[in-house]
Order: sequence, then structure tokens, then C-alpha cells
Amino acid sequence: MSQAEIGPRQGGQVNPPRVFVVDDHPLVRSGVRSELEGRVDVVGTAGDVDEAMAGITATRPDVVLVDVHMPGGGGAELIRRVLAAADTAAASEPVPAAPVPRFLALSVSDAAEDVIAVGGGFLVAFLVSLV
Repeated sequence: MSQAEIGPRQGGQVNPPRVFVVDDHPLVRSGVRSELEGRVDVVGTAGDVDEAMAGITATRPDVVLVDVHMPGGGGAELIRRVLAAADTAAASEPVPAAPVPRFLALSVSDAAEDVIAVGGGFLVAFLVSLV
């Protein structure tokens, strides 16, 4: 999928994808944000599931980079909450709500159960750190 297919169009130009970064380690959040800035629009960061829900609701990103293991239930719990909130909004709003973001899981784990637990058919990809 090209960037042109991801970012919304305004005035004939394609805007960069809006990305929200979720990881419980501040150094990781900072590093990911630093690497992405200038390539995408990093609209926010969060360190746990509750903080991420508030930020995602407020910023409506196109993509959420989410850590698999973190306080509040981890990436799988965050994805469940975002999807549940989208279903609730869709059922109660006469006008269609913003699209549900795509999720990209980040982890230092290479355990199959982590991929399966977070996957559930919702992920664009699963990245494993080589560190």
C-alpha cells in the first residue's frame, strides 16, 4: 500500500499518515518518534492502555504502533478497546465515525503466543526487535 493510499487528501495533496505510538518505555517512545518524524505525522504517544485510549480518541490516527506487553493489558487489550469503542460509536452516530486505525505491533518478544494474542486478524504486521 502506498503512502498515497493511507493519508487523507486535502486540497489535492496527500497528507502523511497520522501515527500514534504506544509503549511503556519512554526511551522506546522517544526513539520511535524520532525515527518517524519527517516521514509521518506523529500525533501522540502513550505509556499504557488507558493513556493510549484517551490519546487515540482525541487524535484519531491512521496507524497505531502498539507495544505487545505494557501496563493495563497490553496491545491486545488496547486493540479490543479501540474496536469496541468504534462499534459503540457506529451504533449511536447517525453520521459515520472516523475510520478505525490500523495497528502495528512492536515487541522484543519472538514468542508465537505473543503474535497470536495480539493478532486476531487486526494487525497490519508484527515487528520483532533485533536487539
